[in-house]
Amino acid sequence: MGSCQSAASGSAPLSINQAGVQDIKRNIESRFETHRNTSTKKVFGKQNIKITQGKGFDYNSPLLFSSTYKRFGPIVLEGPCNNYGCAYDVQQMSDVEISSFNKTIVGESENIWNDIKTKLQQDASTQFEGNQGKLDAINSGINSAEDEVLKEIETIIENMTDTELGKDQTVEIEYITPIKCSDPCGEAKGPALTQNAQIVVKSEDIINKTIEIVQKRLAEHDIDVTQETSSTNDQCIMEMVSSTCCCIICMIIFYMMYKTLMDSGGGETGAAIGKAAAMKLAKKAAK
Repeated sequence: MGSCQSAASGSAPLSINQAGVQDIKRNIESRFETHRNTSTKKVFGKQNIKITQGKGFDYNSPLLFSSTYKRFGPIVLEGPCNNYGCAYDVQQMSDVEISSFNKTIVGESENIWNDIKTKLQQDASTQFEGNQGKLDAINSGINSAEDEVLKEIETIIENMTDTELGKDQTVEIEYITPIKCSDPCGEAKGPALTQNAQIVVKSEDIINKTIEIVQKRLAEHDIDVTQETSSTNDQCIMEMVSSTCCCIICMIIFYMMYKTLMDSGGGETGAAIGKAAAMKLAKKAAK
């Protein structure tokens, strides 16, 4: 069972659970809301908002080469499917609130990084419990990314505090990281944008840029990173369930073959063989 064995041996990659990532994203959005300068808020119609790719976009980002599979236990149903490279979903976007942000938000950079770092370390502890060597390598890789991550987070946040809202009728919201696909092997699409599109895009940039940097640093420690909607433990359980089902099916097939043989006369043959064996044993006992 691949996931069970690899997790136990430590050969499995670090799997980032996306449910936890979404929790962090909500926390980041909440921090942005706290520091929003409401006096500068303007509302723009969907037709006056442009979602564009910024100059800092990295076409060699390891995120663009990240993929996942749709599985049933050890069986691959579909894949590999790209985790990143989707476009933002603007179908639900109508009016969008654009604001500037107070300079105090820059002080949240370290808090944001600590939230993400803690989540990564928790994922690692869950997946590689008992494998201290692997955990030490992961923690070393994460810690080595800290300075670069903080610098990138501060840059993204500072750009938001520099937002100027003049008389322009059109506003551009730039993203600088590959966009995460919500369902890579299904209806692959990016995050849905609503009236908080400005905050959502920047929150995604912070998370994606952080994961990108951490993934590069972990690669230096020979540790791969995957992003799964289910945890490694879930995959292991599914493999155990599917293996058990296979065993049960094999037993049923064996029983049906045996029953067919008995119904077709195999029972008499079996009885004769049993009788002969019994007589042979009786003769040996008589001697």
